[in-house]
Amino acid sequence: MLRTAIGALLLFVVVDLAGQAPPTVERYHEALPSSVAELTDGEESLVESIHSAFDAAGRPRPEADPNLHLACRALCEVLDCSEIDGLTAWEPQTIQFTLRRFGVTDGFYFPVVARVDSAAEARRVLGKVISQDVVPQGMNRFGVALDLEKKHLLVAVFTRRLTQLGPFARRVEPGDSVLLWGGLMGGAVNPRLLLATPDGALFEQPLKESQGLFWTQVFFPEEPGEYIVEILVDRDGPQVASLFPVFAGVKVPERPVLKVLPGVDEGASPATLEKQVLKLINREREKRGFPSCRWSNDLSDGCRRYSREMAREGRLSHALDRPSGDYTENISLSTSLHAAHANLMGSPSHRRNILDREAVSCGVGIVAVDRGEGVRLLYITERFSRK
Repeated sequence: MLRTAIGALLLFVVVDLAGQAPPTVERYHEALPSSVAELTDGEESLVESIHSAFDAAGRPRPEADPNLHLACRALCEVLDCSEIDGLTAWEPQTIQFTLRRFGVTDGFYFPVVARVDSAAEARRVLGKVISQDVVPQGMNRFGVALDLEKKHLLVAVFTRRLTQLGPFARRVEPGDSVLLWGGLMGGAVNPRLLLATPDGALFEQPLKESQGLFWTQVFFPEEPGEYIVEILVDRDGPQVASLFPVFAGVKVPERPVLKVLPGVDEGASPATLEKQVLKLINREREKRGFPSCRWSNDLSDGCRRYSREMAREGRLSHALDRPSGDYTENISLSTSLHAAHANLMGSPSHRRNILDREAVSCGVGIVAVDRGEGVRLLYITERFSRK
């Protein structure tokens, strides 16, 4: 049975990653040689089938990435798939945590998790997912792992890499200044940096740029804690190219501490999920003393039209055909409302929209696409207006 997810306060759950090998990178974006991620024969056959699926769709082949291969292998060890009925709320967060441990910080990724009994079944599952959901998203990197001995588990992760960043520290000291540099990929332009502080403050700065390369010094204030670095680019609208935490004066966590959202019914209808999203948004605002946003039918109608358009195109984009409006917009694609909300709140640019003190109205539109075997994709649009 298949499970997929993109990317997932009050009840805390700790997931034990003790069975996972120590991280193989000490800094983000360190490229590992292919020799350290040597694939089995079954995994090699999956790589060939992935390339064949993209060839059949007339799209450029994604590049196999050793860091992603190792992250998928670690996920085979830590994910509990004894009962598969759709990804639980914590598993998307575990996937993101594991990717970052192996230096992968791409802003948009699409994991595939499936119970399989043979390499042939794994190829069938991957072929179906690739043709339906992966190819339209413009993915250009991937990793895969296949465990047919212990868990009978297939794990594959596809990412859309829009910047190639140089190594960057996972841990710094308060007051440090660290060079961030990299190059643009895939037609991306206009890179800029957002830095979120532990207390929620947000700093935005342009990046120095020349001939597709960019760089800047990232200054971490004297306040210790977890900072979030986000690189935004423009490519078919604004996109998060890279997103990662940096720990200033505090220890880098060895396992994820996961927050499960209360009162969320993942199996509810899209209309019910929309109202749950509004409650989650207002809960975040109220915790900070901001006024609640009221429900807007006009904004929500536009959100539903846009989510339907994304579902029809099969891709997540701010640049599909839509009228301009006096609002800010968040979009998400996930199998889990938990994961979608957590990822939006974890992104400084999206969090800024949710926590706009002057926003007074909000619209939400959700379209669910049934992929069978208990899996549905949620295309989510949120819009916020100061009117």
